[in-house]
Amino acid sequence: MCNRRTEIHVHMSEDKFEGVVAEAIEEALNEYGRAVYRVIEYYLRTRHQLPIHEAPRRLREFSVALRLMFGSGAGIIERKIALKLCEKLGVTEEPSLDTGLEAFVESLKNSLSIGQREVRG
Repeated sequence: MCNRRTEIHVHMSEDKFEGVVAEAIEEALNEYGRAVYRVIEYYLRTRHQLPIHEAPRRLREFSVALRLMFGSGAGIIERKIALKLCEKLGVTEEPSLDTGLEAFVESLKNSLSIGQREVRG
């Protein structure tokens, strides 16, 4: 996850979290320009049957597709996505992607208790 544990309590549903991940992906890819975004979107859809709006639910496939398209440069894109996601959620520490984007997002979701209801006695 992030290098230092963050004490942030985010109350949102999994669907809302997924929407935030989608926004982070779109914003990160658009930083390379609209034309680049469209090429990536086309590549994902035609070569991997992965519409861009499904990327938050299919992060492993999304990462594989980026690696096939950009090689080791995909890590730069994934880092930009992770930074955008942290920014949107108010996480201020640098993200660590040692285990990949999918594991990072899952770890972030778990640490922020996304989709988990608070039980009161």
